[in-house]
Amino acid sequence: MGIKYADDMNAARAQSYLFLARAFEREPDLKRLQWLEQQVSCFQNKDQDIQLGLEHFNSFLQIAQDNREQLLLEVAMEYAELFYAAGPTPVFLYESVNRGREGLLFEEPYYDQVKDCYREMSFQTETWFTEPEDHLANELHFMAYLADEAKKAGLRQEGEQMAFLMDKQQEFLTQHILAWVPDTCRKIKQVAAQDYFQSLAYLTIGFLAGELEQIQVCQQAIKNA
Repeated sequence: MGIKYADDMNAARAQSYLFLARAFEREPDLKRLQWLEQQVSCFQNKDQDIQLGLEHFNSFLQIAQDNREQLLLEVAMEYAELFYAAGPTPVFLYESVNRGREGLLFEEPYYDQVKDCYREMSFQTETWFTEPEDHLANELHFMAYLADEAKKAGLRQEGEQMAFLMDKQQEFLTQHILAWVPDTCRKIKQVAAQDYFQSLAYLTIGFLAGELEQIQVCQQAIKNA
């Protein structure tokens, strides 16, 4: 194993993070669903949760064959009920709300910590996406960005920079994402009706369950180069 191996792993991981980020950032329209359908094959892990997530996603696509527009409307309604608190069992997609003592948006220290991480790594959120920096989609985009930057460093044979970026991924994963995202996805599993949301919850839980090990494998591969 060496830098090429770590490159390939980072490319695959970046793709998975990007899939999840785009799935969570807003309700799917036809164009977004087509993109997700094309990209879902990035989840190759045989983890049980990932397999269940793929089953739910394929079930959703099967149902969508009959009346895709109507189903997307129903998904949009549930997206609002779940994530915009328009229903009886909301699930908030913000780190500060899930980890803060008062459960408030922008609650310190988590919101500011996330912003500091972005600033340190010169990461900017999507200009059209107006949700706070600690929204789940933004944090997933950040991990995709770090993995992609690590891949680029590897292609340039910059092993030291690549190792630094792997350390930053491990740091953000352990200090932020793993501290709240799996529990949030378990809440989604408990309350979501649509296969679409069940699939996102299972895929996220399954993917994140193996992430720390994946990063450590990359780190070891870089050391061995």
